[in-house]
Amino acid sequence: MADEATLITFTEEDVKSGYILQGSPDWFDLKTLEVRKVPARSGNSINYFLKVRGEEGELKDVVWTVMFNTSDGFKDAIKRYFVACNGGADLTPGKAYDWQSTIGLTIRGYVQRGSDQNGAPINSVPDFRPKQ
Repeated sequence: MADEATLITFTEEDVKSGYILQGSPDWFDLKTLEVRKVPARSGNSINYFLKVRGEEGELKDVVWTVMFNTSDGFKDAIKRYFVACNGGADLTPGKAYDWQSTIGLTIRGYVQRGSDQNGAPINSVPDFRPKQ
């Protein structure tokens, strides 16, 4: 009989963790589950890490992290994310948008295979649009 100290169990999320898109890049429904704010190592910007879950197709129930950075040149991705969360409506200059308000929303994300800064494969999401 196995000693309980040597047993381990895995949740459905654990089992699917690390799954990388196998098919062609495509639009998928993605639900935002969590947002974390972390100062960038450079100290000049903020990184936002969004935990998202695929809601359909081969990414159904796959959870991974999408990173955004507030540095100049990287804000376009953040803008596309908030426009999608805003139902496709233009953003208002000077208005503050709350990352926490995006938790629980389902939007469309264009998912493709990419790689992290160390060259490891990841699910990359370079574009967003509202769920129709």
